[in-house]
Amino acid sequence: MMNIITKLNELLAKEMPFDDFHKDINLIPELPVIFIVGLPRSGTTPLAQLLIQRFRLGYVSNLIAKFWNAPELGISLTREISDDPGKMLSSALESNYGFTAGYEDHHEFGYFWRRWFDFGETHYLDQNAQSSVDVKGLQKALSVMEKIWERPLFFKNPAALPLQTAFLASILSTSLFVHIKRGHTDVAISLFNGWQKRMGDTTRWFSIKPREYPFLKDKPIPEQIAGQVFYTQKEIDNQLRLVPDQRKICLSFSDLCEDPDHELERIGCFLKNNYPNIDERDVALPALSPSSENMDSDLLHQIETCLKRLNSQEL
Repeated sequence: MMNIITKLNELLAKEMPFDDFHKDINLIPELPVIFIVGLPRSGTTPLAQLLIQRFRLGYVSNLIAKFWNAPELGISLTREISDDPGKMLSSALESNYGFTAGYEDHHEFGYFWRRWFDFGETHYLDQNAQSSVDVKGLQKALSVMEKIWERPLFFKNPAALPLQTAFLASILSTSLFVHIKRGHTDVAISLFNGWQKRMGDTTRWFSIKPREYPFLKDKPIPEQIAGQVFYTQKEIDNQLRLVPDQRKICLSFSDLCEDPDHELERIGCFLKNNYPNIDERDVALPALSPSSENMDSDLLHQIETCLKRLNSQEL
């Protein structure tokens, strides 16, 4: 039996043809389009939740994500049922490996990005794949979302977006990037635990596939995880070098946990330098503490050895 939400999206796509329904809307976004980029398990989700609480941004909630073929309808519904979407997010910043609860909480919106990015074996789009992206269609879709939100847009998806940073910067002139970094060992531990909890075993790949994935996928687990972390971060760093300094800011997960107000103030200054009209709430941010995850000591030692070897090759 077809899921009713899937059926609804099929009907929306058929009955509300995008190009016919939005003829009079700008072809490209006029306000900032903000992207959080970083490794999976680097703190992208709590950072997203904090940004949504502090700033009035147009974001994809769990409710809006139900309308993947017509997110503008989800946004309209959200604005009808909430006076200030995002303000009432859970103070506990709860999530489960990127998945959040509650209709107003953040959603990564993978369906949307897979619609525009034709990923092959990896999550990296080479020049051929980039040339096949319907850039005008993506720009128009974001412009429609911006128009209905009447706010700068904001996105976070650690699988679909980080390896496309330079491409996104080139096709969206108003795009801004918030880069969050976390220690590679902590990321590796969290990735491995996520591998087991989300996938059920370690025979199936978990989360982002860097362009080295075809080489890594048949390696022993310690080499897979170390390579996933190392090569993904290397690609993110290389891509961000192509983004003008005034369009990017970097922070660490440890600093965010230690003093979230200070880090959000830094981000606020960065956003206001690019868009003085950014709307900021006067809210007390919830406490944030780095989760302590455990791993078998022998496996952890093997992963750390692999990470050291990869880093030494770069020196």
